[in-house]
Amino acid sequence: MRLWLGAVLVCGLLLGLGSPAQAVSIASGDIVVADPGAGLILKIDPVTGGQGSITAKIANSVTTRSNVFAVWITIGFFTVEGGDGLGPDLTISPGGLLNDPVDITRARSHGAFYIVDRSLARPFAVDMDTGAQSLLPGPDFLIQPSGVAFDEVSEDLFISDESGSVFRFNPVTGVSSTTATGGSLIAPSDLDVAPDGTLYVLDPISGTLIEIDPDTGVQTVRAVGVPWTRLSIETNGLSAIVLDPTTPALRRVDLATGAAALLASGGSLSTPVDLVVVPPAEASVPALGWGARLLLLAALGVAATRGSLQRACR
Repeated sequence: MRLWLGAVLVCGLLLGLGSPAQAVSIASGDIVVADPGAGLILKIDPVTGGQGSITAKIANSVTTRSNVFAVWITIGFFTVEGGDGLGPDLTISPGGLLNDPVDITRARSHGAFYIVDRSLARPFAVDMDTGAQSLLPGPDFLIQPSGVAFDEVSEDLFISDESGSVFRFNPVTGVSSTTATGGSLIAPSDLDVAPDGTLYVLDPISGTLIEIDPDTGVQTVRAVGVPWTRLSIETNGLSAIVLDPTTPALRRVDLATGAAALLASGGSLSTPVDLVVVPPAEASVPALGWGARLLLLAALGVAATRGSLQRACR
């Protein structure tokens, strides 16, 4: 029995006991970029700015499906695709409500994906498992949507519209309201929600990064004279990664001061059009390696043998 167990332990070590789970293409804090000019979905290291290719796809919008999978909208065919860069992509929902989609976001609390499309006056949802598309309830209220973000606290969508407004919309009830309009909002191109619920909006026409109180609509300009078009708030809630199409480049912006620092440029960055910071890792159970499996079987065998001996000695 001791020799058998010892052999199992040796085999377990040889097979990689305690080795980490298989690496994935993206991790929490990484930046995923859609660059149709390069024909790539890129990963940018948030510390070094180093670039890597996740997959060769021409896309105009990108978000995440958990902290492992990237999801994007392929232009031309307007299909929602997803993949981790390691295996076959998941391709669903060709056609349907997808006519001129401009942005996609995900509700981490319940996994739904929401899309705004220039041809529709309301956002719609996509089920990434079944491919079903459903126009959300309520009256039409959008004129020319440009960006969408989900607030995990209120479970509302916030949508920027190039008419010069930011709207709040509840995807369950269909109730919509104007959060902010006018002021520095001329033709906002994108927005995101900080962990504390504060909105940050980019408007390349007014050249501003705007902080907006989601309850009062009060606007505070955080940066002026900037050409940035897309943004995604980092996991610390203190900074955002913005897309500067003029270089092109990715920059890190301090949300309190508006100060910006270059993170990445050149390399594979050709004509980036969208980006997302990968959210914190969600709860998951790592798969057991073969070494751990053998040890588990050994432990079960020892327990079973001990039980049999105890019963025989009674």
